[in-house]
Amino acid sequence: MKISIITTAYNEEGNIAPMFRKIQEAMGGTDYEVMAVDDCSGDRTYSELRRIKDRGFRAIRLSENKGKSLALYRGLEESGVRS
Repeated sequence: MKISIITTAYNEEGNIAPMFRKIQEAMGGTDYEVMAVDDCSGDRTYSELRRIKDRGFRAIRLSENKGKSLALYRGLEESGVRS
């Protein structure tokens, strides 16, 4: 079973790489994917997300700031989770 981790980000450029490293450490050999949704940050958050080169990692950018709930919902849609 694959675990989907969905996170939202807004103006978090300095926290992206450390957060992803912590996720990798915590998940160990588990089959997982990370879906990171940038809520149209005004800094380099999306650029930092795009720098992560890992087959289990996907970065999504919203075209305008919609808030954490909608960003999370978008990540759920992208991961294939169905209600």
